[in-house]
This record gives sequence, C-alpha cells and structure tokens, in this order.
Amino acid sequence: MLKHLEKIVDSLKEILSKDAVLDAAGGPVAMVEQKSEPEITFDDMKVNLLKRTYCFDYYKAKLMHSDPRLLHWIGSINHCGYQREKSLKYLINNYKPGDENRILLRLEDWVPQISNIAKSWVLANFNNLSLMEIGDQHRLILYLIRKDRLAGSTVLSFVEGVLMNRALEANDEDFYLLNTMLRRRIYDLSIVRSDRLRKRVLFDRDPFNRLLLIRDGFERLTSNEIDCLKNDKSVLVKKRFLSMQISSNQKPCKDDLIVFSLDKNIFVREFARFYLNEFYSLDAYSLYEMQTDSKYFYIADYAKKEDIAVLLEGVNDSDRYVKYLCLKAVCKIDYSQLKTLNILDLLNSNKKIRKLVCNYLPKIFSLIELAEYKEVIIKASNGHEIYLFMLFEVSIWTFINESLSYIVENPDTNLIKFILNLYYQKPYIYEKLCPDLKKVIINNALVLETNPNYQLQEFIKHLMFTIKSA
Repeated sequence: MLKHLEKIVDSLKEILSKDAVLDAAGGPVAMVEQKSEPEITFDDMKVNLLKRTYCFDYYKAKLMHSDPRLLHWIGSINHCGYQREKSLKYLINNYKPGDENRILLRLEDWVPQISNIAKSWVLANFNNLSLMEIGDQHRLILYLIRKDRLAGSTVLSFVEGVLMNRALEANDEDFYLLNTMLRRRIYDLSIVRSDRLRKRVLFDRDPFNRLLLIRDGFERLTSNEIDCLKNDKSVLVKKRFLSMQISSNQKPCKDDLIVFSLDKNIFVREFARFYLNEFYSLDAYSLYEMQTDSKYFYIADYAKKEDIAVLLEGVNDSDRYVKYLCLKAVCKIDYSQLKTLNILDLLNSNKKIRKLVCNYLPKIFSLIELAEYKEVIIKASNGHEIYLFMLFEVSIWTFINESLSYIVENPDTNLIKFILNLYYQKPYIYEKLCPDLKKVIINNALVLETNPNYQLQEFIKHLMFTIKSA
C-alpha cells in the first residue's frame, strides 16, 4: 500500500515539474496564458471620457520609469478613489500643457475630496489657458456642461465665464477655428447681450448656429440681420426665417415672398407659393410664365399636362437642375414620353437624372430594348446594381440568369448581397421559364453550388427547388 502511494507521489512530482517554471524570484508559476491589460494611449483617454481602468500595478510596472505622465493619466481614471486622488495630485504638481484634460474631468468625480482638488486647480489656473488650449478640450467641456452633478455649480460658471472672455478677446479668424458645438455654446451664453457675437453668428459657417438668431423671436432681429437671414444660402435657414416671421404674426411683404418663390430650392418655392396665395391671392404659376430665363421652367413644379411640350424642351436645357426638374414633371405626366427623348444622353447625365430614368425605363422598355443600353448603364458607379434592378422589374428569370452570370465572373460580396435581397422580395414567381433559359440558369447554379459563401449556397438550393416547379 505504501509503495503504491509513493508511486502516486512520484507521478505527481513529475507532472508538476513539467507544468511549472521558475519565476525571477525562484517561485513556481503555473504555465497558464495570462491576459495582459489593454494598451492605453493619451488619445484613447481624450476620446473616451467614460473610460475606467483597473490593475494599476500592471501599468505602474510598465510605465513608472518610461512615461510617468501617461501612467498618472491612466491612474486618474482608476476605479480606486485613492489612486485617482494620488494621480490627480501628481498631474497638478507636475503640470504640462494638456494635463488640464484629466484635471477638468475630475470635476465630476463622485468623491468630493477628489473633485474639490480639481476645482481648486481650475479656479486658480483655468484663466491662464489660451482660447486654442480651451478649444482643444471642447469635447470635455461640452461633456461637463451636460453633467447634472455640475449643473449650476460655481466652477462650471467660472469655466464658461473664462470661455466667454476668451471668445470676446479673440479675432474672428481664431474664433471660427473653434469647434462648431463649442461656438454654439458660446452663442447660447451671450448672444442676447453681445452685439459682437450676434454679428459673428450671421457669418458662422454652420446653419444651425445661424438659426440661433431666430430662436429668441423675430422681434429681436435688426434690419441687417433680417436681410442676411432671408438671403441666407441655407434652405433650412430660409424656411425657418419665413416660418418664424409668420408665427410671430408678421405678414411677409409681397416682394420677399416673390423672391422666395423664385428660389432654386423646390421646398423654399413651395413654402413661399403657399403664403403668396394665402396672403396676396397670387398664383406663382403666372409669375413663372413671365420669367425670361431658366426660372421660366419652374412651371414644372405644377406638372400640368398642357405644358408637356415646354417641359420636353426643358429636358434638353443645358442647366442640369432645369433638365431634372422638367424630366421629373414629364415622367409624372406621361412617362411614355421618355421614348421620344435621347435616353443615352440622360443616362450619361448626373446621378439624380440617371436614377429617375432607370426607375421608369422598365415600365416602357422590353428586355431587348433594355439590353441596348446595358453598356451605358453599367458604367455608373453602381451600374451593375441599377441594370439588375431594371431587369428585376421586367423579368425575374432574366434577372436571375444575369445575376448568376455576374457572380460566376466576379463573386463580389456586395453584389451578391444586393442580388439576394432582391431575389427574396419575390415570395412567388408566376412568370413562365422557357427551356433554353432554364438550362443556362441550371448550369450556372451548378457552378456556384461549391462556392464557400453560405448565403449563396442557400440561395442556390432555394433556386433549384423553385426551378423544379417553374
């Protein structure tokens, strides 16, 4: 019995000797693959303001001597409050430009002792930062503004006050370099009481920022601001301006509505036409008829059948917007008129015109006629998808045959996904399958049966089953 136990002990020792190694201190360490902590950079922490770290000892062993600043950036967001406080004090005592990012973040710390340390530094030093240094922390500042814990706090009011002073001191060029959301916050803080900022809003490149002028009511706008807003390049600003004017019980003047009704954007025209008729009983159609330039073709907005000859003329206009507007009206009135137009020229036009044409061609062309334009259509950025969609609208079996041919020649993943999505939109197929086409489809299907793409394999199985009952 004793000998048997000795054999077991010897076996265990042998196993342990194979499965263990000595560490630097001479102790046994199990040969188990351990997961190391993720690598963290300054940029990672600047982007992810909610990031928390663990296992500070791991980073300490790695960074204590090589990069103590990065180490304490990591420590300042450690789950342990003691370590956060220790790292925060290190960053304050050894401050370098950019460390304000970690110090500001600790203003929202849930441990009062830590947040008070950050608060003291901010009240004493934030005023020394330049506008560009503050701008670099725009994500963090906007994040802190949204925190309920800091709402109405003295330190947040101080930060916003410094931000406002820096903005007023800066020249226009430096101010507009600030992040658009940070500029919006600055406008929010003082747009009512600062004439200089109101002027900057008018020329801000972000239309949502320019809309802040309208937010406080039409009555507050100066004559210069009104002129700028109603001539704004943004459709959104124009519509919102006109809407605010009407909701403020201020009737827009007739001349302004006429200008809006001649705007290049159809939504602005529609909006203006309604109120032109509502307030002044003026139909913009007669206004368009009097135009001598390309604005004459805005009669296309009405898509009247009696204007078909004029609209067909507009389709050949050199202005692409007029061409699209008239083509859209022609298709709405009678899309069979497409046969009288130069289809090749339309397909070689811009994307909007090509898309419009391709939506209607399957309704008026046979498969043979569509095939004549295949080479032109597939030259577009997504030409193969467009052509397959047109075939899908005319003949499901021709679509399947063409799709299989494409996949055999070039098994592109995105094209396969597009084809399968279209195919499964047809729950039932009532179209008769001719024997010759059936033979070609089956041959291509057999070639693709061994394709490693699982979805494609399932598609082939489904197709083969469908063909049996076709």
